Amino acid sequence: MVQSSEKVSVVIPVFNEAKTISYVVRELKKCKYVGEIIIVNDCSTDKTAIVLSKVNGVITITNSKNLGKGGSMEKGSKTAKYPVILFCDGDYTYLSKRIFDKVIIPVVKENYDMYIGISDNEFNRNCLKNSKWLSNSFFISGLRAIKINKWNKLPNIYKKRFRIEIGLSFYIHRYDGKWGYRLLKYDFLKKEIKHGFWMGSYYRIRMIWDIIVAYAITRTIGNISYYLKKMFRYWI
Repeated sequence: MVQSSEKVSVVIPVFNEAKTISYVVRELKKCKYVGEIIIVNDCSTDKTAIVLSKVNGVITITNSKNLGKGGSMEKGSKTAKYPVILFCDGDYTYLSKRIFDKVIIPVVKENYDMYIGISDNEFNRNCLKNSKWLSNSFFISGLRAIKINKWNKLPNIYKKRFRIEIGLSFYIHRYDGKWGYRLLKYDFLKKEIKHGFWMGSYYRIRMIWDIIVAYAITRTIGNISYYLKKMFRYWI
């Protein structure tokens, strides 16, 4: 039997996920470590709200204005009651209980601060072969378990739209958190499929821009902050 200390709060930020959110929730409910599911509807313009009204056993939060992915994750985290959060996107496909277990167990049982489930595709495999990307913790994945006390320490500058994943990976890596990752067999709907070609392309460009900004922050403000803190600890 799973102890309550091994349960996790799942936070799912959604924006126009009417096609997939029911499937994601159904698969999450099969995982024995899931204690609660919190869905943050970030002003979806499709039928996501209608779909969510028919999904039982979840906590639904509706944003009054669009906060973006990072802002919605932050809002959902405020409702979480367990010490570990599993962040999960609402557009995933080919999920399974086994996939969730592999991301959750390292944090609730093996004392990792964060563990990332990376979609096993050609792009990610090529990234992982590049040691420079690894050393910079350049991991983009919406499926990750993290201790809530670590999440709460993440600077707010990273909790904006798609800056969030770069920020989390950088922050945990740089500030001595125990973290890990593995490639897992799941997929997600491409933005061009969810939103149509033109709007999907627009959202993709915004995502890429946010990633560039977040990476630039880690190489400037992030580095300065890190070395100042190291010097301060040394002096005292």
